[in-house]
Amino acid sequence: MRFNNLFAGAVMALGLLGAASVAQADVNLITNGDFSAGGANWSVNSNAFTFNDEAYHEGAFAGAPDGTISQTFLDAVGGLLTLDFDYGGGDGFQYVSFNGIAVPGSFVSNPSAFTHYTFSLGAGTGSDTITFIGRNEPAFNTLDNVSVTQAAVPEPATWALMLSGFLGAGVALRSNRRRQVAFAA
Repeated sequence: MRFNNLFAGAVMALGLLGAASVAQADVNLITNGDFSAGGANWSVNSNAFTFNDEAYHEGAFAGAPDGTISQTFLDAVGGLLTLDFDYGGGDGFQYVSFNGIAVPGSFVSNPSAFTHYTFSLGAGTGSDTITFIGRNEPAFNTLDNVSVTQAAVPEPATWALMLSGFLGAGVALRSNRRRQVAFAA
């Protein structure tokens, strides 16, 4: 009897793990993050940001005043967002803002080598905006491979399945304890 209860508990646990892992794969919420279509889907506020379509498709900050490039994207409310991008070049700087607030630690100055950066942005609000602000004189700093991904938010059916599994496991444990107490008496 004890083996049956353990077996039933193991089956329920595997079911819960399976239900929890049915989450969707991370999808890039940024359109044209590799700048292969030039400035399509991006808002640029000055001539200080240009698009390079030579060997690489990339955007670059050049000269003064500070240039900005931004994109608004749709996401699921509450799902955690992660920003990834590559940045490098010469003398200058860049930082990132998320919904108008500077992303902590995103200020990069004098990026001599092309480097990959990853930042946690927090929870999505349904419609969010990422903005890159930068300047370089007299050469270029390069921005490329921008992506924002969101951790999957479980669907209501997944939550219901997980809760029913926990309830079933609790009932099985409780009935097992009652049998043990009755047997000991």
